[in-house]
Amino acid sequence: MARAYQTFPAVAFHSDHGNDALEGLLFFSNIALTFQGSDLSFQIPVSQLLVTFEQVDEGRLIFRDSAQPELVITTSDLEVLELNSPPALVALREEVTGNLARREITRRIKQVVWFCVCCVAVVWLLMIASSAMVRAIASRVSPQTEKQEGDKFLEELKADIQLETDTNKVARLAAMAEPLLRVANGSVTWQFHLANLDLPNAFALPGGHIVVTTGLLALAQSPEEVLGPVAHEIAHVTRKHMFRRQIASAGPLLVFQLFFRSKGGAVGLLAGGSALLVNQSFSQEYEKEADDTGWDYLVAANIDPRGMISMFRKLKTVEEKEKFTDIVPKAFQSHPDLDKRIARMERKWKGLRRKTGFAELREEKAE
Repeated sequence: MARAYQTFPAVAFHSDHGNDALEGLLFFSNIALTFQGSDLSFQIPVSQLLVTFEQVDEGRLIFRDSAQPELVITTSDLEVLELNSPPALVALREEVTGNLARREITRRIKQVVWFCVCCVAVVWLLMIASSAMVRAIASRVSPQTEKQEGDKFLEELKADIQLETDTNKVARLAAMAEPLLRVANGSVTWQFHLANLDLPNAFALPGGHIVVTTGLLALAQSPEEVLGPVAHEIAHVTRKHMFRRQIASAGPLLVFQLFFRSKGGAVGLLAGGSALLVNQSFSQEYEKEADDTGWDYLVAANIDPRGMISMFRKLKTVEEKEKFTDIVPKAFQSHPDLDKRIARMERKWKGLRRKTGFAELREEKAE
């Protein structure tokens, strides 16, 4: 607490001294502010004292004499404000204290905002890094492991649905899709299965198993409408979405550990059972990637990609009308939010340069 006659470091300026900075000390008495330099002094009567605050660095106080405008005394020691006199100083203290408080609040708000921004940036970077690590780990899954997992789930699927045993029907379906399979992934041996289900849908499994329902063939009015969903499902396999989802579900810490291990660690994580790979819907990120990749496959195979759009519209109508979700295997319940996906596909079609000259495909209808 500052007291009367307590001295404070100060600087004085006076026109009689060429406005040179004169260093010294100031103190207050009941009647005046006194500046004491090495070989001179100045006084400002309390009744004539004018004081202002200037925001320079940490701030400084400026004292003037209403009767001597040529005299200016300054100090950066804000402890002067703790004095209870003179009145001009007391009034300024209230003003400065309020301003400092507001600046402190503003400073703290800025700190909180910057902290939140930094946290968001860190989380975003961690998500990007985690996604890249998940992709890298999934890429280590060998074709043999993919086939083993796909075969395992196919056996489980056979317990829920009946697969068509007429090999001629399956062969005709595979022949229709042959241009698409050529561009999808040359390292995968694709194998079609026809499921006797009224539900119109398709599903692809790791290792190259592609399941198409008789309901999808019956609903389709062209081969392109069959191959649109098939291309989407194939993309889930080529992009290893089932494995990436299961790896990501292990949590960031385990993902980080697996990233720096051999591929055996990833295989161990996937050994919990193939049903876990497909009994959950894919995220919007994976669905979008499968749509985009499937679309690219169709274009590369010279297949009219509008078949994907028209079949998605039909699937949406069937879903709204029939409400299949309670009566079909979970493997066929992974196509949410078709409205947004259809809109995206329509934008892709508008942006496609070549809109004619697509291949004419043989039609395959369910019998």
